[in-house]
Amino acid sequence: MTGSESNGPDVVDATALAERLSRHEPVTILDVRRPERWSEDRESIPGAVWVPHDQIPRRAQDLSPDRDLVVYCS
Repeated sequence: MTGSESNGPDVVDATALAERLSRHEPVTILDVRRPERWSEDRESIPGAVWVPHDQIPRRAQDLSPDRDLVVYCS
């Protein structure tokens, strides 16, 4: 995991995420693909929560503040 110099979000690569998951660290994985992309390719990271990016403001209360959030799309 690397933090950006502008205090933006950290970047987590696939290997680092896999390591965190293998250690059972509390992480919420958020799949923010658009519905048409999600329906074309339903492959996702096991345990990921699918919330299309335009629904994040309405669904933010469903996400635990006690867990790191990893957001991905394709």
